[in-house]
Amino acid sequence: MGGGIRKDGKKVFWQARNNASGAHFSLEEKFSKMLKAAAARSPLKRNVALEEVGNAGLYLASDLSKGTTGEVIYVDCGCHSAYASSEEMDILANNIE
Repeated sequence: MGGGIRKDGKKVFWQARNNASGAHFSLEEKFSKMLKAAAARSPLKRNVALEEVGNAGLYLASDLSKGTTGEVIYVDCGCHSAYASSEEMDILANNIE
């Protein structure tokens, strides 16, 4: 199933289907479940705060980062190291109530 913004400007809701139970979830519900799964699985046991992402941006914009080159800076409470694949995250998200 899909969704997005139609040409007439009306919003179409995305839905995901849980094949095991046949239940339908809106994008907001699915995202909420994914956040819970991420917090449960991440090494810090929480989701990243907007302020933490901003702090990483400030670091990169400051002179403190002048020796940093060619790096990927993850600001995700360790989630990037906790999941083997996006499919695994989707499975976990579907199993969280």
